[in-house]
Parts: sequence; C-alpha cells; structure tokens
Amino acid sequence: MTRMSFDHWMRVETYVGQGCEKGTKKEAVLYFFFEGLSPWMKSIGYKWSRDEDVIAAKFLRFCYEAEYALTKRRTISLLIPEPTHRNYSEDRDTFDYFVTTDDFNEFIDRWSNTIPIIGSRLQHFLIEFCYVWIDVESGRPGLWTLKNLEADGDSEEEDGQNGNLPDMYSKRRKNDLY
Repeated sequence: MTRMSFDHWMRVETYVGQGCEKGTKKEAVLYFFFEGLSPWMKSIGYKWSRDEDVIAAKFLRFCYEAEYALTKRRTISLLIPEPTHRNYSEDRDTFDYFVTTDDFNEFIDRWSNTIPIIGSRLQHFLIEFCYVWIDVESGRPGLWTLKNLEADGDSEEEDGQNGNLPDMYSKRRKNDLY
C-alpha cells in the first residue's frame, strides 16, 4: 500500500465535528483544532507560540502523520519535534501540573470519534503537540513558572551567601553519624 499524499488526504471525505455533517479530513481536523484543542489550551491558561492559523497548519500535518502511523501494521515511531520555546524543566513541570491526566481524559471523552487519533494508542501525542507549540511564558502557567524560577533563584542566592559561613561540621570524624 502506497502512502496517500498530504493534499489527497486532506480532501478525503469524512464526518466533521461530532459526526453530523460530511466534509473533508481537512475540515474535520481544523474543526477539532479550532473548536476543541485550541480553546482547551486557552482555558488552561496557555496561548500558542505563533499565530493560531500557523499552529492549525502544523496540526493538520501532525494528524496526517499520526493517521499514517495508525494504518501501518508495523510499528512506526512518531518523532516529537523540539519545543519552540525555552523548554526549561520548570516549563515542563508547570505544563504537566496544569494539563492533568484527568483533564486530558475528560477533554478526549468530549471529542471521541471526531478524528482518528482520538481513542488510539497515539492520542497522548496530542499533549506533546501542545507542549511543543505553546507559549510557556504567558498566562497563568507562565506566571507560575516565573514564580518557581524566582524562588529557585532566591534559594541559590541564599546558598551562595551561606557559603561564606563557617562549616559547622568540619571537625566531624569520618564515621560520625551527625
């Protein structure tokens, strides 16, 4: 079986939204993005790192690749691109804190049967797609991360200042417990 071109894939007839009207794959994926995924990310407090239409085009390509991976009998690995933002460990921790598994599962349940990736072994890649393309410095999550970074900076500063204090334990013997 040869791989269908991206342009042909976008024109394949399917159901749009919750399955009420026929349209193209492109329409179905964009409907899910603009009516589901994007508003969900905004409700969490994130905005996209680029214009929403640019991210929607990236999402179309992502869904094409994911659907192709689903149709192959052999295992195909989808490679997650590097995030388009600074990608500190604190950024990922904040994202994982705000995008909980329960929230994600609730979101997926509302959108079941809309695009092939939903309900598949690859649906967790939706979270990774979002992480790659969000703006980690904006909104409530961005403020959360900033506070954590400032708190880390303050503790590092205190550690540096405490380095000038005498070592209370310098006279300990090697096997002393305290």
